[in-house]
Amino acid sequence: MENHFKKMCNSLIEICAVVGMDQDTGLIPSSLSPKQRNVSSSNHSYLFSTMFETSVLAQVSGETASFPQTPCEVNGEPFYPKYGVVSSPVKRGAKGRRGSLIHVHGGPKPADLPLSQEVISNLPALCFPDGAFVSKKRKPVSCHSMVFTDIEGNHTYCMSMTFFRGFLLKESEDDRSLGKYELFFMDEDVDERTMQDSSYAVCYVPTCCCLISKKPYFNLMKDCLSCLLPQVLRSDARSFRLALMRFVSQLAMVPIPPAGSLGIEFELCGVRHLVRPAENPETRLIDMELHYPFLYFSLDDILLLISCILTQQRIVFLSSSYSLLTPIIESFFTFIQPFSWSFTYVPILPSNLLDLVDAPGVFIMGCHAQHKHQIHRFVTEVDEVSSIVIADIDEGQVMIHRDAKIPRLPTYATDMFKFRMKNAEIDFERVLVERQTFFNVEELQQERVKFVRKFQQLVLASAQEMILRMFSNIKDVVVQREEDLFFDMENFIESKPFDDKEFYKEVCQSHSFSAFLRDLIRDLDVMAQKVGVVPKLPSTRKRSSTTVSVHVPVIADQFFQNPQADLSIYVLPPFGQEGIYSGRFYGVYSKSLDEKISDLMAKSSSLVANYLYLRGMLRASCGENLEAIDDFFLVSSRNVQLFPKKIVQEILCKLKDAELEKLRTRQYWRKAETLRMQAEEKQDFRRDRKEVLTSAIPSAPLTLSEFVKHVSRLQIADSRDAGKRLFHALTFSSKVEAVEPEAFAAFYEAYTMATSEATSFSLRNIRLEEDEDILKISKLIRTDRGMGFLVLTKYRLFLLENGTQSCDTIISVKDIRNVEITFPTRLLRRTASIQVTSESKPSFSFVAWITGENEFWRDCLLEMKAGYSMACGFKDLAIIGHAAKNVIIADVLRQCDFPEESVSLVFCFNTQKDSNNQLSDHTRKTLLKRVTLPLQDIEKATVESLIYLPASKDSSEKVWCAMGSSGVIVVIDGAALEYEKHMSYAKERVTCLLTVGQHHVWAGCLDNTIYVVDIFTGEADQQLSGHRDSLSHMLQTEDERGVNTVWSASSNGQIVGWDPVTLTAKKELQVKLGRKDEKTLHWFCAVGRTFWCATRFSVYVLDYVRDKEGTKVLTPMQDKQMSIDCACVVSMFEFCQVWVACDKRAHIVTWNTATYEKKERTLCKCKDCSICKCGGFTKMMEVGEQVWVGSKSGTIYVMSKTVDLEMELSLHEDRIRAMCITDHGLVITGPGSRDGRIAVWKSHLAECSAPKVVKVDTAPCEVDGFQMIRRTSSLSST
Repeated sequence: MENHFKKMCNSLIEICAVVGMDQDTGLIPSSLSPKQRNVSSSNHSYLFSTMFETSVLAQVSGETASFPQTPCEVNGEPFYPKYGVVSSPVKRGAKGRRGSLIHVHGGPKPADLPLSQEVISNLPALCFPDGAFVSKKRKPVSCHSMVFTDIEGNHTYCMSMTFFRGFLLKESEDDRSLGKYELFFMDEDVDERTMQDSSYAVCYVPTCCCLISKKPYFNLMKDCLSCLLPQVLRSDARSFRLALMRFVSQLAMVPIPPAGSLGIEFELCGVRHLVRPAENPETRLIDMELHYPFLYFSLDDILLLISCILTQQRIVFLSSSYSLLTPIIESFFTFIQPFSWSFTYVPILPSNLLDLVDAPGVFIMGCHAQHKHQIHRFVTEVDEVSSIVIADIDEGQVMIHRDAKIPRLPTYATDMFKFRMKNAEIDFERVLVERQTFFNVEELQQERVKFVRKFQQLVLASAQEMILRMFSNIKDVVVQREEDLFFDMENFIESKPFDDKEFYKEVCQSHSFSAFLRDLIRDLDVMAQKVGVVPKLPSTRKRSSTTVSVHVPVIADQFFQNPQADLSIYVLPPFGQEGIYSGRFYGVYSKSLDEKISDLMAKSSSLVANYLYLRGMLRASCGENLEAIDDFFLVSSRNVQLFPKKIVQEILCKLKDAELEKLRTRQYWRKAETLRMQAEEKQDFRRDRKEVLTSAIPSAPLTLSEFVKHVSRLQIADSRDAGKRLFHALTFSSKVEAVEPEAFAAFYEAYTMATSEATSFSLRNIRLEEDEDILKISKLIRTDRGMGFLVLTKYRLFLLENGTQSCDTIISVKDIRNVEITFPTRLLRRTASIQVTSESKPSFSFVAWITGENEFWRDCLLEMKAGYSMACGFKDLAIIGHAAKNVIIADVLRQCDFPEESVSLVFCFNTQKDSNNQLSDHTRKTLLKRVTLPLQDIEKATVESLIYLPASKDSSEKVWCAMGSSGVIVVIDGAALEYEKHMSYAKERVTCLLTVGQHHVWAGCLDNTIYVVDIFTGEADQQLSGHRDSLSHMLQTEDERGVNTVWSASSNGQIVGWDPVTLTAKKELQVKLGRKDEKTLHWFCAVGRTFWCATRFSVYVLDYVRDKEGTKVLTPMQDKQMSIDCACVVSMFEFCQVWVACDKRAHIVTWNTATYEKKERTLCKCKDCSICKCGGFTKMMEVGEQVWVGSKSGTIYVMSKTVDLEMELSLHEDRIRAMCITDHGLVITGPGSRDGRIAVWKSHLAECSAPKVVKVDTAPCEVDGFQMIRRTSSLSST
């Protein structure tokens, strides 16, 4: 442990600076005026109108105190050690001259202060933006806040308090200091009366005390400064310095709590203060009044200023009070969350820097109202700055140049905001009229706090609702494929009303919007979770550019309630009379935290992570680096959002070799090492962030792999095979195997135009289904039913009769029997036409003469028929969508004048065999549905694990699928068996899933971590890091007392027992694996009080209750090494059996778990049977009186418990990796990545009354086009 205790990383303040003049600096006029020798009380008018120079009088942090103007050594005891205090003594023989700053050897230098010297040197101009003047009488105390921005865009927040101290003034007699004045401390109770007739003048000199913090605790810092004021207002120099050092050393020991529901209370100068946490890590911390803008501006002007900020205008705020500038500007920044301002931001611009308003670029600045005319002249006379927006706070006006065109916010978003805020209470005095008189100041302050918090929640929720209304559907046009992201800006803008397009165009091109997109892609559903209604895009076509959704998002009522109404309070121990360096306060603080954590651990409180965070920060300040890292990784296991990644990396980089050796024994070592390597390599994580592409046209030729990725981003191709076919079609006549940008631009323009025309086409009396998109529209043609337009949709063929208002349904796609080219004779001429016949009505026939397009229309109809037929055979609705996409692309290629040979390359289904001939009778009868999982990767992914979640009172039944693509979990609606959403938590893949209780799913991952996922929110805020190798399996047991334990196993044989309530490890076992079985534990089960663990070649049996007893090792064959491919436990009448599939062939070994009796069975009957060619079994699961066994070939074998084969199911194209069973007896299987589609089967347990998966479509009655009737898809047939 280090001897020197450090300021905490999460300290409330970074530094306190004092700026002004005192007896050490004297008064130095900023510009010399005519000499005034006599400054007696009768002649001092010149003195009080002269601007004087200001200096930094003190710079005090938690560890260092610097007094650069003090000519004597300063004793910092008991708050600072001798080596921690720096002053500027005057050298001997150099009267009146300042010596250089001196410090004790080995002590901190002034540069060690936590704020750069550049910022500190600029403080005088910011603390006194209009200059510093002395006063004849004491002026009232004034406060104003500031925000500093460093080169990396990080903000630091400052609250300053200016007060006037009494001094006696006399002109300097030193010839080298002509025009300067000396100041002497004045005891105001004595000297002011006795010195009136002397040669000294009485004056009051301004002193500005600044508190600077990393977080915007404006009100709290103001409260703290107000507590300091009585101690320094009338004190002498020594008392002033001592009070200041006590004040800062104590404030530096106050920690900032992590985001959440834990506040910290501390006592300072006899007054109690509360440090409130941020609501969550992603939102701004708010410790200021948000109603000031509403006191000065109208609602329309507030909305106009929000639009100016979102569209990156140049804005100047004017006020006669510097105190209003920063709060009002910061309020606007709060209103635009989750957007942020990243350009030049100077909330208080000193008068001597007013020329910066004329600077180029985007900015927001705050100036004094006295400069209004000068700035207005810039706007009206200088062309380059004609776009400056002036927000006059005093007048409540927003002035824009007459030629400036600033788009307004969409009215459909602002109307609700205006409605909510119109009657909001914004005047506290108005509130007091209705209340009783408060004689207690604390009661009055509490009442004001309630008023402020209530208004804050109202305006925050209303502003967030407005942003949601404008941008909630943005997730529908953001496409993520592998590591690439594409934002369809053009389609997003075109989907907006005409009057709002200019606004969205400017916002989408702004820097803040790009940052907003990068943050949004981490969780595309984060905005949708806050609204009640979210627009949904069609699946095949893009959103129409002429249609605006009538479903406008409305924020949930819970967001209008105070989220910190039940804030827990932790009271900080008393500070005592010593500073940080002594470590005594840290000792008391640490003991208090230990007691809190122990108590909360027993109660399983959600606040444990908050206290662990505080203790980790404290330990890091005490030099206990390893213990601090332990706490921080415990924080991630409780609430990963609170994990302080940057601080952990800083600690890791400072560890010594001995500490690193100890760290390697920790269970989280792999994660810590990754963080350390990233920090040491100084990676620019901003470069690692996923960039969002907004242009659909490539800048260079696209090779096959690049082209497939690009069309996947644009949602033109929905699979790698479709992308390849389109690539070959576009390069059919090209000599180069690449798609040129010009060729792709022409194709994409035609594709977009065709999409727009199809979605805007009106079918008059026909109402299409939600996912029924128009695929192709013919020109005016002749049919055997009259003249009209032929319209092909995803499900039907229509005829839109010319000159009438009717549209008739000719035939549904599923009912098409055949489409042929015919040559009927009309008017003695044989003209080519297409003839469509019906499957259900043999006498039905429809003939259409489509000049020049007969063959193409035939191919389109046959493609849709084949797709529908395959969808029915394989029970996979996604195939219909693939066929529809092929028709769309083929039509676009034809419009672009590509040859027929290249167009025909796009079609694929009409050339494949009938699916009914590909599936066996058992497969067709047992298969219920096939589900395609639309993941973010264009490549299919392996289904690693499946679990079924039964329905509860709060949620319907679900199926969760762990996918091979990094960390992705897909959720399927268990009733409709359709894709619902997907979530991603880790970079490594999830290997196992387990339902724990009714609210959580545990996901074991290859990165040694268990992610505890909330079923309802989908968030994985808690992570368990107890394993030293990748997770392989999890299960849950219950003892005779009803206590549940979750057991997780890793491949190295480590088994950890977790308390599912407290999320702590309560037991750990280690299976002593043999040399041949090292790191191969892939499955285990609990039978009685024993674990049966399957490895590569052996099964290990151990008592998990009395783990000291020996481990029994079982092998499939004694005299021969035989691999174990998969295993399961099977319940018999009086005992259980453990089945293992061995040797990558159809060989099964069973053990009686009570007697260890072994039996073997080889299912191969002959070399030519399918089971001999299956490549071995990969997954087994007990299903009632059967055992379902999946193979490497993808075939599923249904066996009896006597190991007799009952049925073969051949559907999957890759090995079976996962299985689960639902409450209805449905078996769900997941294959490897060559297939990647989930199959749902009906087992013998499936009840006859179980709901079937039926796709219900709606179609208009032919008599009344607006009367909806139900029609059932043939996909529901068994």
